[in-house]
Amino acid sequence: GTLPVANGGTGVTTASALANTGNLVLLNTITTTDATVSDIDFDSTYITSTYDHYFYIGTVIPANDNVDFRFRVFTGGTLQSGASDYGTGAYGDGGTDYNDNTMNMIEIQPGIGNDSGEGASVFGYIHNPMTSTQQTRIDFISQRATSSATHGLRLGGGQVNAVEANNGISFFFNSGNFDTGSKISLYGVKQ
Repeated sequence: GTLPVANGGTGVTTASALANTGNLVLLNTITTTDATVSDIDFDSTYITSTYDHYFYIGTVIPANDNVDFRFRVFTGGTLQSGASDYGTGAYGDGGTDYNDNTMNMIEIQPGIGNDSGEGASVFGYIHNPMTSTQQTRIDFISQRATSSATHGLRLGGGQVNAVEANNGISFFFNSGNFDTGSKISLYGVKQ
């Protein structure tokens, strides 16, 4: 049987219910099975007013070599890609940093390789996407094998410059598709 919570158990009886007993609730996982996927999107089915914060984690493998992993949002189902829709700042390996508030996307990790064993590990938080009283913000950390098979690190954050509700998110590369085996999971964060 099920051990009651009072006796140190979880009080749940199914594996899916057990997976969501913590503060992270798995909403969806997208795994590519071939190299035909250009964007990994989580639409208004997953980005709702239920959660103020979201956590994503994954491994991304580009079909093309030496590409940049990027992020955008949807507003009312329309992808936001205007010349100054985003601001972002980041610190990278080798002491490089930047800050730019006139971007058409948020760059999470540049220069990802696609040879065997290359790609990037990514994770971060997305804050208040469905709030129309402040900007949607993202924090990110990523590590990659570069196009020359060396380690690279980037951490940073960014925001949508407009104050608006964003009901979807999109991950993509600046060129080409995701290769087989790319995987991103999205979680709602309970508070």
